Amino acid sequence: MRHHALAVLTILLMFSLQAHGAQDPKDKEWPDAIVRVKVVDDQGRPVRDAHSTLWSLSDMDGTFGRTNRRGIYSQQLKRIRPPVGGEFYKEGYYKSIGDIWKREGDERFPTNTITVTLKRIIDPVPMVFRDVTLTFPRLDEAIGYDLEVGDWVEPDGKGKVSDIMVTARKDFISWDNYDFRVMIEFAGELNGIQSSGIPTSEFAMQSALIPPQVAPTTGYSKTFEAWIGRPRGGQFTTSADEKSNHIFRVRTKCDGAGEIVSANVGWIIGPIATTPTEKNLGKCYFKYYWNPDPTSRSLEPKEIAERQGLD
Repeated sequence: MRHHALAVLTILLMFSLQAHGAQDPKDKEWPDAIVRVKVVDDQGRPVRDAHSTLWSLSDMDGTFGRTNRRGIYSQQLKRIRPPVGGEFYKEGYYKSIGDIWKREGDERFPTNTITVTLKRIIDPVPMVFRDVTLTFPRLDEAIGYDLEVGDWVEPDGKGKVSDIMVTARKDFISWDNYDFRVMIEFAGELNGIQSSGIPTSEFAMQSALIPPQVAPTTGYSKTFEAWIGRPRGGQFTTSADEKSNHIFRVRTKCDGAGEIVSANVGWIIGPIATTPTEKNLGKCYFKYYWNPDPTSRSLEPKEIAERQGLD
């Protein structure tokens, strides 16, 4: 496990060096520093005996240890050349890995304790993963898409239930002058989409489970627009943000008192991306997990939970 983790961290460090544009060590003498990390769970409680690794670009061998009863792991790193990163895991929790500090200007390594969160594994369930590429059969018309089946509804596909209605509008003159927009509308009063509030980044400290463990009960919007374009003489623009993640809820049913008794939830990994294309009417791309159990609000795919801990 240690050798595998070190190999992964080394790769992350090399990519991180390129991304952050770190200085050559000859340009400046990098100081030694005590790195102090507090590992807590998603309720803010200290996590004891969490496996901890710390490294910097000038100390790629890293340090290995475990947190104490207060969730603290503290080690001295030599000639700290930023960024400083780490990996933290324990059985029963989702692993967190990535940068804990990136230098800005002449900033020195902080002397305060840096907090890292390990989300608890609470209720992992079998979830369906889909990597979707939708080719639009028609423009300027709302077309139903079935999130469970992963296809347009009949007669355009094999879907049965229109969980979302998707409308594409295309104005394409050339690749130097075009506008392509996709409007997604969720059917039903209590259904919708919302940001998970947790950005995905290639280097930032991040949990193996991106969304919260349980889908929110409120805060859903009924519509979402994805777009891409380039006005004549202008710059390319797009709504697709690689750091975005979203949670959705569909097929919501309520009892006589208006309380929700069932719904299907899931989460979208990364952006909902679009392209007008020249050979067809346009495409839309997205990846998501679907919880098939309408009585469960869990957003924890069992396949992700089973990869955590000490394996």
